[in-house]
Amino acid sequence: MLTCLQLEPHEGPEAGSNSYDATPPRSSQNDAIFAEPARLSVPDSAASRGADPRGRKRRHSTNDTLSPGSSSKRSRGREIIEIPSSSDDDDDDKAGNFPDELILGDESADDTYGSEGATNNEFGGRYANRHINDGDWSRLCRLFRCPESTTKLQPPGFGVEILAYQLHAVWWILTQQPLHNIQGGCLGDAMGLGKTVEVIATFAIFAMTKANHEEVRKFWKDGTTTEGRLHLAKQQTGDESRCPSQRTSPYPTSCTCVKSGDAYKIATTMPTLPTVCVVPPTAMRGWVAEYGKVIDATHPVASRLKLSVAHEDYKKDERLYHGEDQVKGTHGVAVQQEDTNMRLLIKGRVGLASRLILVSRHGATKLHARYDQMRTNIADGNGSLIKTNLMGAAFVFFDESHQYNGSSDSPTDPFRLLGKLRDSGYKEPSAFTVSASIPMAGPIQLANIVDHILKSKCLQSLEVKIGGISDVGVFKDRQADYNYLLDKLDRAKDSKAKKEIKIRRGRLSTLEKELAPLVLMARRPADEFRGEQIGDGSREIIVESINCPMKDGAAQVAFGRLVAEVRSYVRLTLQKQKQEWEQGGQVGPEPSERSVERNLFGDSNVGARLREGSRCAWTRLIRAGVYPALARLMEDGLIQDEDLHHGTINPLGAQACKAYLAQGRAAMVEVWKTSSLSQCRRELAQESTKFAKLRKLVDDMISYRSKVPTADDAGPRDGTNIRHMIVLADSPCSAFITYMQLAYTYKEVKVMLINASTKHEAGPSDSGYGRSQIIEDLNSPCNETSPNKILVSTYAICGAALNLQRANYCVMMEPARTTDAEKQAAARVNRRGQDMMPVTVMLYDDRNLAESVRLSRRANHKEMLSWKDNEIPWDTFVC
Repeated sequence: MLTCLQLEPHEGPEAGSNSYDATPPRSSQNDAIFAEPARLSVPDSAASRGADPRGRKRRHSTNDTLSPGSSSKRSRGREIIEIPSSSDDDDDDKAGNFPDELILGDESADDTYGSEGATNNEFGGRYANRHINDGDWSRLCRLFRCPESTTKLQPPGFGVEILAYQLHAVWWILTQQPLHNIQGGCLGDAMGLGKTVEVIATFAIFAMTKANHEEVRKFWKDGTTTEGRLHLAKQQTGDESRCPSQRTSPYPTSCTCVKSGDAYKIATTMPTLPTVCVVPPTAMRGWVAEYGKVIDATHPVASRLKLSVAHEDYKKDERLYHGEDQVKGTHGVAVQQEDTNMRLLIKGRVGLASRLILVSRHGATKLHARYDQMRTNIADGNGSLIKTNLMGAAFVFFDESHQYNGSSDSPTDPFRLLGKLRDSGYKEPSAFTVSASIPMAGPIQLANIVDHILKSKCLQSLEVKIGGISDVGVFKDRQADYNYLLDKLDRAKDSKAKKEIKIRRGRLSTLEKELAPLVLMARRPADEFRGEQIGDGSREIIVESINCPMKDGAAQVAFGRLVAEVRSYVRLTLQKQKQEWEQGGQVGPEPSERSVERNLFGDSNVGARLREGSRCAWTRLIRAGVYPALARLMEDGLIQDEDLHHGTINPLGAQACKAYLAQGRAAMVEVWKTSSLSQCRRELAQESTKFAKLRKLVDDMISYRSKVPTADDAGPRDGTNIRHMIVLADSPCSAFITYMQLAYTYKEVKVMLINASTKHEAGPSDSGYGRSQIIEDLNSPCNETSPNKILVSTYAICGAALNLQRANYCVMMEPARTTDAEKQAAARVNRRGQDMMPVTVMLYDDRNLAESVRLSRRANHKEMLSWKDNEIPWDTFVC
């Protein structure tokens, strides 16, 4: 028995079957997964995969909203074990500045390498949803009321055109649950193909479909018409295919009065609840701006859609902030079951689907807690109070999900939120991870969504299985297969290794073939969609790698001495391991210098495995990667290690940039004088071949002011030919010095810095120094007197999730931790809508041990590419 705990208006029962066409999603063939080898760290296999019977049952109706006299039971089968994945470390943002969010990445760990993984191979690429068959395309066109020759469409209520392949993504997301009973998927379209538009369009289509159905329900109830529109009768034979008012309909889909249509199935299967999207805080302003472009606020239906942001930086914006009034206005209807635990489930109600809520990754469960309420427990007859949470969602999207996968020991906030919404919802939400990196990092990226799908099936008392998987523990095993193949595929020589490769490849191929078509969509610019290339003529994202070997001299000699310290530790470790091997009866292979090197440098977190003195040397090598003179200056005591620590330079850099924006260049220079780095800046610049290359690129950027745009390089849309640049480093130390050098060198260029001490939103006393304000400044139109602009930051902060296409230069001062991270960074300027020719380069130094180790590890082998048959060529790095 279900008991209503509140009296808000709700939708009535809906007739009709919930048993819809269960045609499986399509698959398509594409490039082979192992075109190039790659490498990921492998989590340990699960110790056990037991069951946890909960005895909870539920029956879904065809409508999620509360109806008098309805009943529902729900059961939970065995608990699905979550899979460990990448770490959830955060940047060194101060909680006082950002109570709601820590920026992605880890600038505090500038002495170690972070989690690194395979980036050059696409899991599921051959079988993911990249194309659409003719039958499904016809079905899509019927839903969106467009001819089958459509290549782009501006649906009613939209301010922009949606391209055909984007319509496919929207249709796929909307119909996963209604047509296939699959509660989610993974949207892995390539960078710059418009995933943000696809998500916002999905919300808008869904919300307006729900509004359409409310109109239809009123007509079915008592014949009430809206603006004179008539609809099909509620009782239908199945032959009806068109609403009598379809031609005058303001809605973007076929009318929901046609019970055989997909719009009806979407409206009656999905709960009438808000859409929640987890968004990186640095990207929130971009999402808000994109929403304003996609949604036509003058449209009679779309104007009723609402966007709110659950983040403290928007607290003063009454129009956008998801405050207490918005919480009260978006809570669902609680119903109570009479069982041993008196469980509560959340249903939707009229109007809730019109809300899109943006929340940051660390604010997800905080948002959920704001929906907690104390209610009278009607069922026990004593008037006791019980705690209930009234938050629900129809869709949950996880933007840039690869950055917060979490683990079974420490799940991240966004996926804890998903679990809460799933467990308390009368119907489970559809959940979608959204990231171009999903196909790049192996099968483990699909684990969270498959976990949600399997648990949802448990709650529905259905067979707990999808794509041959009934237990997400299999992802650990297949990830191990994936890593093994990437490591061994290209150099297996003996028959035993070849046999092992065949077995592992077969297992992984089976998973790809059975699972990817069901849950993964991943298109690339070179893909053709219905005969046309998806990329609209834009260039493929290619990062040019430029070797900038350090100069001979005192700096290089000091650098070599740091390498010698690391090498001495390798030798001492080898000596110790050989002694232990001999004392232990010589069991196993004899330790060699190569085996020690592989253990120390073969995966991430090198510094953590070195002893104290060698760890310090390794940290200095990393910090001096862009400016080698730091090695000599630290050796001579002119610069101390604490001068380069993120806790020192991040606040200093933020203070300098803020002073520049508030008072001008002179004030900025005064701030720099407090750092010993300012006194050494000339030597730092003169000894850096990377900074010399950067200067040439900056000069090239400035030269366009006097050039005439061409057909191949049209120039920005503001009519000028003024270009901008984003410069990224891996360490905060390199970013700070680069910012200082550029600002000193180019007085007529507006150089800005975003680091971990930069607030997301500038306050009244910050003189416009906030992340959002700087990004908005960089993207703003120019006139002929506007300066060229350069934004300096780190991969962790500005290397993903931002649209910076008013700039067209992206210069990476040192290798990123993964190839994918570099492509993500390049995609900030090379994306759909970019009119200028992008210039994307990465600078590296083949005389730098730390960078060589990173590049080799990044090239997908534990064995260094050029060293895989021998030891590290230390003489290359040691003088």
